[in-house]
Amino acid sequence: LVTQWTSHASFLFPTALFQLEEVRQGKKTFSFGFGVDEEYASLLNIEDSPFIEYIPSRMCVHTVIPSRSSIHLDTDLLEDAFRWMEKSNLRIQGDIVTRVVLMLRPDSEYFNWHQVWIPVEP
Repeated sequence: LVTQWTSHASFLFPTALFQLEEVRQGKKTFSFGFGVDEEYASLLNIEDSPFIEYIPSRMCVHTVIPSRSSIHLDTDLLEDAFRWMEKSNLRIQGDIVTRVVLMLRPDSEYFNWHQVWIPVEP
């Protein structure tokens, strides 16, 4: 599946998924894989399988967070967003999805920027 998907590299983006139940349990783990926008899935003949998860559109808090080789991606980086959500009376209502939008290595360390979608319900 990885070989098949990488043949469509210009349509793919690296993505992390933090499962809601694990976030609620205070776990910092996530699954990492490839993402593709829904509009390109049919063009690329991507079909449903046990290894593919469809993430439907829904109301989300949208933010960006940095990570780097020495500061790994985890839910600690979302604490500012979680505090803002609490002040705004918004509750997390689904798995958190990220999209790596920038990855660079100016010296000996990688720097990344992640778009983040946190599904919410007022």
